[in-house]
Amino acid sequence: MKTSVIDVGTKSVKHYIFDGKKEIFFRRESSIKIGEDVLKTNLLDEGGITRALDYIKSCLEINSKQDVFVTKVIGTDALRKAENSSSFTDKLKEDYGLDIRIITHEEESELLGKAYMGLIDGDFAAANVGGGSTEIIVFKDNVMQSFLLPLGVNKISQEFLKESYDSGDFNDKESWLKATEFLRTEVESVFSSNPSLKVDSIFLTGVLAFTLKQKELTNAGFEESSVKEHPIKFSVEKYKEYILKLKELGVKNLAANYPIDPGYANNFVIGLEVYSAIVNQLGSQKIYPDEIQYVHGLIE
Repeated sequence: MKTSVIDVGTKSVKHYIFDGKKEIFFRRESSIKIGEDVLKTNLLDEGGITRALDYIKSCLEINSKQDVFVTKVIGTDALRKAENSSSFTDKLKEDYGLDIRIITHEEESELLGKAYMGLIDGDFAAANVGGGSTEIIVFKDNVMQSFLLPLGVNKISQEFLKESYDSGDFNDKESWLKATEFLRTEVESVFSSNPSLKVDSIFLTGVLAFTLKQKELTNAGFEESSVKEHPIKFSVEKYKEYILKLKELGVKNLAANYPIDPGYANNFVIGLEVYSAIVNQLGSQKIYPDEIQYVHGLIE
């Protein structure tokens, strides 16, 4: 029985189809940006609402061709915060007969934990950087702990990198230094109740395809991995080198090299810096880019 999940996030909408627990289709559209202005206005972008509804229509057409039995629509941070979320949710119901489940941060973390449960042996962490928030789970001594970083790529781009974000180069070193110092203090605050918590391995959600695609441009120094379903890994040193190379290349070049979803390049470079702050806090030495995300925890 095929199940589709449509994930409406702050800066993108993602479309999945599962056959049983196996993911058989994935598509992301990063030009929608329904929550681009939520930080400033507490409102969803009206153009973003229209783009999201149009995109969901195309998702439903694909679902019909794929004989999808169940479609689930999930909303996250932007829809949690926006005062006009009903402008989108009511229209979604009116036009397509779909109800949307707007999940809490706690539910998002719980689903991320379910997505990884049973896949990995031993202690590890996983982090999911979104447009408006970042969820972190840590499996230590067979116990799962979850942590919320109440910001995502949207805050970093708007408060620290707006000028370079618009120009598409991302090479303003002073702005990056301010952003990374801000992230360091924010992540330290998140782990203030357990500052000594450390894990050797960390999984970065939703970045594998883009990482592999940029290998030629960056000459990325990742290694092959023996971990099931996670084919590559970085050492901390190589990961930091990779981020620097991405910034030097500029987001425009990265976007041109990823025509399937060029808008994702903007989010990706900033997201890696958020991940880097988490890696440093947890003292992780093995970094695994992967495609597992919290939505995989919805599939029983």
